[in-house]
Amino acid sequence: MNTTDIDLTHSQSIPLAIYTFVVLVFGILGNGLVLYSSLRYDAINLDRVSLEFVRNLALADILYTICIIFPQFVTFAARKWVLGPVFCVLQGEVGMVPGSLNTLTVFAISIFRLKLVMSPLRQLSLFTARIIIGVIWLMALSPIALIEGYHLGVVFDPRTARCVGEIYSHDEARLPLMILVSLIVFIPLFGTIALNFGLLGVALRLKATNGSHGSAYKALVMILSLSGLFILSWGPYLVYTFMKIKTPTLPHDFELVVFNFLLLNAFGNPFLYTLTNKRFGQYVYSLITGWVPGLRNIFTSTVSSESQQQHTTRTVLNQYAVQSSST
Repeated sequence: MNTTDIDLTHSQSIPLAIYTFVVLVFGILGNGLVLYSSLRYDAINLDRVSLEFVRNLALADILYTICIIFPQFVTFAARKWVLGPVFCVLQGEVGMVPGSLNTLTVFAISIFRLKLVMSPLRQLSLFTARIIIGVIWLMALSPIALIEGYHLGVVFDPRTARCVGEIYSHDEARLPLMILVSLIVFIPLFGTIALNFGLLGVALRLKATNGSHGSAYKALVMILSLSGLFILSWGPYLVYTFMKIKTPTLPHDFELVVFNFLLLNAFGNPFLYTLTNKRFGQYVYSLITGWVPGLRNIFTSTVSSESQQQHTTRTVLNQYAVQSSST
């Protein structure tokens, strides 16, 4: 494949290069940390089945980062495609796999969590969960089978600075592609939205009954946050896919926005785990304070100072209350 220049100005490509570099670093490190810490230290406080789905999601995000985000960053930085035909195939064909893994896995997590709340005595076994994950992988690989079945390739699109499959512009493949996209993207996405209304209702009921400290409530908050980010990043892509099938040539700015929204999902999940899962948050904190000398002391001294100030305030108020009662 010959080197191809991109149709973007410096003012467009430089911010996009910085953005994709940040996503690339956090996508690899964050999701790698999720896999490593959960496998070695059991650092994510979830049931075994949910944790298995979360690991599959992290693996899909790492694959997405390698196949999609890495060549995107290199292309924006070099202002032309320099990675050759292999990476073009990875981005244009194999890159469809982690996206499908993402949609199907989040959908499966949402179904499982709702089922767990509605029927707590009927637990899903870890073996069954792994079979479901295997089926998810087979479904996610189906776009590649469709592309190969029609003997289609990939082309570099200078307007979006990425390789895309010829399947979008192939007349005979449009109907099968639309059906396939409905099965692995459209139905899971809207199914996740519908299930999240149910999960949100359950979460509000748990909070009203047991407060915000119960493990079931915290797990639901984590899953709802995960699904919310998924819907935010994948919603525009769903619209784009159906528009692309109908009209292969779409506005340049619209395509750029859609593709860069997708990147949020690849590196955002580890941040959500850090914020919504206390055990994983403590693990990340211990790593950061171990890597950055003096950070733990700064944090500890700040907390101690705030505690001392609160103690002094309470003492003054108590003294005032005693004086008032004596008079």
